[in-house]
Amino acid sequence: MTRTFPLLGLLPLVLACGEKEDDTGGEYWMPYCEETRTALGFDELSPLGFSAAEAAVALGSLHSGGFFWARGGETTFESELALTSSVFFVDLEEATPPDDATVPSIAVVCDDYLEVAVTLGLATGDGLLDEHWALTMSLLQVDEGDLYADLALSDFSDPSIFDAFQVDEATEQHPTLKARFGPEGAAYGDLAWSSEGEGEGTAWAGTDPVASWGSGAE
Repeated sequence: MTRTFPLLGLLPLVLACGEKEDDTGGEYWMPYCEETRTALGFDELSPLGFSAAEAAVALGSLHSGGFFWARGGETTFESELALTSSVFFVDLEEATPPDDATVPSIAVVCDDYLEVAVTLGLATGDGLLDEHWALTMSLLQVDEGDLYADLALSDFSDPSIFDAFQVDEATEQHPTLKARFGPEGAAYGDLAWSSEGEGEGTAWAGTDPVASWGSGAE
């Protein structure tokens, strides 16, 4: 089975930004979030009311559970999460449009978050995965952290696990990783294969699930 969940809600939902002319010749202004980054110490309390050190305790380090290959096969996984001392508070504010701009009715979510560099180890019982990645975690609250990364085949000890997912017509393709860590030992994630290309004047993009895993409380 494949578990999926939205992770990008914790990052700014920026549908578009910038200026262009509208049909009347005026400025057509797309809403977006302006970002201010402030470095923090690992033990320093953020404006969100918690520190990276407190998040490390709340999320835990070692997790294990069931692992499911999307095209058949089940095994187990073990993961090890470590938060590092590279910590930023990211303050997001909706940008103010020019007075004479035409602004479409598009909602923009500008939620502040804590950004922490982490290392993640992930190994499966069948031996197909035994990986260690340097990633970036985003946290809106002390006991829930999300990861998202565009990866490369070279980031995997056995890149052949993606052979069946590669698309001959694609101009760009690579693995992606999503993971969420929560309270009470919760750890969920999935691997996918992202591809995009062009054909007959039309651009296309697609994502195929590769694997998913989970443990603990949801």
